[in-house]
Amino acid sequence: MMLRYIINKITFAKILSFVVFLMAFFCFCNAQNQKIMPPNDKIYSIDLDKSKEPAFYLSTIFDKVKTIILETNKNCLIGSVNKLQVFDGRIYVFDEYIAKSLYVFDEEGRFIRKIGNIGRGPGEYNHIHDFTLDSDHRFIYLLDDGGRIHQYGFDGDYIRTVRVQIPRANIRYIHYAKDRIYADVQAWTSTATDFLLFEINPADGKILSRSVSVSDNKGWNETYYTGSSFFTPQLNDASKYAHLFMNYIVSLGDIIHSHVELKSKNLTTQKDIANALKAGGMSYEKYAIIARSSKIRNVHNYVENAHFIFFHYWHTKTTNIVFLDKKTNAVTLANMVNNDLIYKNNEDGVLYPIKFSDAKGMYEIPDDSWLPRFKELAKNGKIVQGLDKMDQLIKLDEEPNPIIFFYEYKDAE
Repeated sequence: MMLRYIINKITFAKILSFVVFLMAFFCFCNAQNQKIMPPNDKIYSIDLDKSKEPAFYLSTIFDKVKTIILETNKNCLIGSVNKLQVFDGRIYVFDEYIAKSLYVFDEEGRFIRKIGNIGRGPGEYNHIHDFTLDSDHRFIYLLDDGGRIHQYGFDGDYIRTVRVQIPRANIRYIHYAKDRIYADVQAWTSTATDFLLFEINPADGKILSRSVSVSDNKGWNETYYTGSSFFTPQLNDASKYAHLFMNYIVSLGDIIHSHVELKSKNLTTQKDIANALKAGGMSYEKYAIIARSSKIRNVHNYVENAHFIFFHYWHTKTTNIVFLDKKTNAVTLANMVNNDLIYKNNEDGVLYPIKFSDAKGMYEIPDDSWLPRFKELAKNGKIVQGLDKMDQLIKLDEEPNPIIFFYEYKDAE
């Protein structure tokens, strides 16, 4: 009798699991498929083969720099910043691999709270991969293992968890916009008919639509970590998306439509991707084949406001800069950035990863090796006079929490 009871329990569990799978698969199959809408009169077309300037000066579009020194204490030790968002006087800082946490600071860098904790109870998570803010309704969403998305209030209180069922795939990045969560999806095994971008209902985790096919990305859907999301680092209505090898930067909303079109004889082609995939090996080895082929890839550090569009892209082993004036449609291309708002004579004038931008400006976070070099330059008089919090920067210990530089637009709204 006991054996029959156990067998029945096991059988029931299998049936229940199969039913759950069928329900998830049915919802998946019935999600609407969206095509990227074709270019229209409002699209910005950029020819990347035009002649380049030696450098683009940041003082062209930014007025001044504010230094934000994040508080360092045992409750908020950060190794590196994977993502940052800013809203309503609060800075949300996410460290995926070292602190494995999302921390909240005020606009002066003072620590306020941590969102959630590692664990198995309500409001706890296993491993957070990404987060996003719903600034309209004041919610925070954390992406956990297994397609789970945890919802919290801005006060840190846990609200609920939904699970997104996508067969044979993982969600790598999420982004809230237009009353839905967008998910960048990476399949375990990919076909040309798969999609990369999913719209999800944040209330129940159901898939609303799928768009941006693997073919839009030239057939590439390998799990390759670039260090930054394919969503632009902006909130809600300004949201854009561009995967590694797309010819377009698309706007997110009720209709997924092309916003910026990239033109060049050096754009990565489907043949380039097919040859790299055919070579086999790990994802980074396949990506390296394309990187060595002098092909354009990976739009990043994207910033846009009412007056201009600014971004970086990779070509061979160098980062290239694009600036488009929306009023005149004039495009400036450059081989490098001259950060003349911080450094004299372009000493170490690199622009580090732009983690976020809004209507007022953009937020940059230098890497771990930056501080010793900065102190050396300051000692030799090679830092721009009057840099905000200069004295405090020089006195910092060698391993503080990250420094944030906020660059304010000249034409801030």
